[in-house]
Amino acid sequence: MDAALPDGRPELVLNSGDPFLHYGALGARHQPRILLAGQMTEPFRLGPGPIVDVIGYRFHPGGLHALLGVPMEELTDRDAAVEDLAPRLARWLSPLLGIVDPAKRMAAASAALVRTTTGAGNGPIARAALAIARANGRVRIDAVAVSLGISPRHAARRFAREIGLGPKLLGRICRFQWFLREAPRRPPGSLARLAHDAGYCDQSHVIRDFREFAASTPAAYFGEAHPIGKALAGL
Repeated sequence: MDAALPDGRPELVLNSGDPFLHYGALGARHQPRILLAGQMTEPFRLGPGPIVDVIGYRFHPGGLHALLGVPMEELTDRDAAVEDLAPRLARWLSPLLGIVDPAKRMAAASAALVRTTTGAGNGPIARAALAIARANGRVRIDAVAVSLGISPRHAARRFAREIGLGPKLLGRICRFQWFLREAPRRPPGSLARLAHDAGYCDQSHVIRDFREFAASTPAAYFGEAHPIGKALAGL
């Protein structure tokens, strides 16, 4: 069983193999063959079937709203069958599951996505969310609201609708992902500096994000036998 961690990007998945199992609070269930996965705020635990044949699209934070034009908070921490939210797109994508060549399948799926896109996610909220992601969360959230010309509360409501997360939580997730990517590249002795570079105030903030977004500690996540894990054991 694998865990997908929050990364600030919703996804579209086409599974031509055996269904994946999603392990949630109510037990395991089979995922739809064509699904939309919204923003995550906690680990998403999955188990593949015997035959794995999957293609997927990871969107920029506002990309799935551009595709569907539906309130994105309805998809936060859940997945849904495409036909439940976008029946026309489902009709175009369903026949593609039988295409044997993955490259041809992806090309046909990409063409269907282009035809479906509404453009609803190309506005200022999507641009602000993308700026947060590109800055790896190291932006002042109050400055985001100012740049949009709206109050922080209004910004949070619009982010929930178009992104599926508030700007502060999106920033935290992007910061956490940057830390995950950078930690294996740094010498173990420089990890305190890495936490500072990521924008963490202190060690307790690193631990908080690991517990919330990975259901783990830094040392356990990287493996206590790994040099990075040993260096993080004190966090």
